[in-house]
Amino acid sequence: LVEITTKGMVSVIITTHYIEECRQAHKIGLMREGRLLAEESPNRLLSIFNTDTLEDVFLILSRRQEEGRLDELNYPVADDQNNSVVAHAPSTTSIATFDIAHGSTDMLTKEKKRVKGGDTLNKSR
Repeated sequence: LVEITTKGMVSVIITTHYIEECRQAHKIGLMREGRLLAEESPNRLLSIFNTDTLEDVFLILSRRQEEGRLDELNYPVADDQNNSVVAHAPSTTSIATFDIAHGSTDMLTKEKKRVKGGDTLNKSR
């Protein structure tokens, strides 16, 4: 997926309960009970919270959420445009169009798999 997103200029949204899988992502969002706790690059989160694992970052954020102290998080966020530091603020951009595709690891293999009817699993929809 890293190669596909880099070479194909494609964004991929993945949901997982295995937080350490997110280390290769450019930006991650950590959620708990339907609330976004943090959204930043994995390395930046590790630096901000001075820890070695994203699991620890999540535990710190979860503890602060339980204590009602999430609003105390006022860390600087790098601006995607020029990497300068800007105040943490909600996003004001939206996506006008997007495509939804059902994921399959078949596209990661060079060989297409045949299924009943002669179609391939990684056939374009």
